Amino acid sequence: MNPMDEADHLIAPSLDERPRSFLWQIFQCSLYLLGSCCFTIGSCLYFTEIYQIHAAALSAAGWLFTIGSTMFVCADLQDWWDYRTGYCFQLNSSTKTRDLKIELNVFGSMIGIAFYLVGSLLFIPIFEDFLTIGEWFFIFGSVICSLSLVWKLYRIACENLEQKFRCQTLFQSKTIVLMDLFSLIGNLCFFFGTILFLPYLNTTNSSQNRATGFFVFGSISFLLTSILLLVSICSSHFSIKD
Repeated sequence: MNPMDEADHLIAPSLDERPRSFLWQIFQCSLYLLGSCCFTIGSCLYFTEIYQIHAAALSAAGWLFTIGSTMFVCADLQDWWDYRTGYCFQLNSSTKTRDLKIELNVFGSMIGIAFYLVGSLLFIPIFEDFLTIGEWFFIFGSVICSLSLVWKLYRIACENLEQKFRCQTLFQSKTIVLMDLFSLIGNLCFFFGTILFLPYLNTTNSSQNRATGFFVFGSISFLLTSILLLVSICSSHFSIKD
């Protein structure tokens, strides 16, 4: 997950961007929020105490991850569509360098989430023969999303008159940076958690629960990102209205 578009819009909206209505922003945030909830519930179902009692738990978890990943993909596609004129269709000399960097950031996030989606599909028990492949898709997706977020944080730190990395610049956008940090933590948790789910490491109930713990913590981090994004959108909208 990477709430790329809204955060960049809140930092310093470009004159070339399309205006984003409140409903546009709420719709995108709702996708992130519902996707995070699906990830959180799905992650909990991987605890041994649950799926050993309820036979359908693993199947439900796979579908919840697939639904959640689909929502994340749709949200990132909405980002990409908003920035598409500079990246894929009308790249020209009038395109601002900053806008192009944002577009590339959005595109990187979308690719990472697409890896999540493929991995999630392979988590469904009917594809159990390809489970390990799905886990590797999840690992690579986590890496791509994490790198995209690190690059975004670097860009935010360079949003100053000198256009150089300054830690102080990060503190000027505290809520946005906090959202990105939560999202980065979430992706890193899924990176390490999925590694622990690999067959040669996941050999006991305790190892299964340890890996699941990483998934739950990562999902909660995504959920906190979504909540912060919702609060930022609403506070910005209603403060402007007032």
